Amino acid sequence: MKNVISALLPIPRFVEPREEVKLPHARKLFPLRNLHFRDIKALGFDMDYTLSHYRSPEIDELAYRHSARLLVRERDYPEWLLDTHFDPAFAIRGLVLDGVRGNLLKLDSARQVVRACHGRRPMSREKIDLAYGRRRVVASGAGFRSVDTLFEIPECHLYATLVDGMDEGRISGRDCFQIFQDVRWAIDSAHRNGEMKAEVLANPEF
Repeated sequence: MKNVISALLPIPRFVEPREEVKLPHARKLFPLRNLHFRDIKALGFDMDYTLSHYRSPEIDELAYRHSARLLVRERDYPEWLLDTHFDPAFAIRGLVLDGVRGNLLKLDSARQVVRACHGRRPMSREKIDLAYGRRRVVASGAGFRSVDTLFEIPECHLYATLVDGMDEGRISGRDCFQIFQDVRWAIDSAHRNGEMKAEVLANPEF
């Protein structure tokens, strides 16, 4: 039966393009399955760097700015937030955000904290040990967020800026976790509500 079923399956045909239309490797598209472009009616671009490169840190500053506006406009955050700017040197991919304590963490291969900052201020070894000891940090736990994509970089800096504002008494009535949830909402909303895309479309050179 196995051989009969295999014999009934269509045999894919691969046609090598003529030499003159071959593209350099860097300009080729690699789909997850075979497809004919004659069947494609539209080609869409999303904002995860899959098919196009965005100018960074400009696109990150745009996400930061629109998220800050949403927090001020819809979540009653103080207006001084609108005067802050994204710092592209603050965070990189591979870190972990602790939204409960207001910390950004660098973990080693054993998932233990080797470096950290509270808000934008580096933490001493003593403070790190007091908060985390030598236990393994599970980034999938409640209140944690893995910084895996480029889109989470402005989120880290915005969150750290607000944690600093809270510690300095410039934000009241919220704790670290509430700020964490508000920043998550603002970043997602900024990418979803169309305002960012409208600004990019109005400035295609961006």
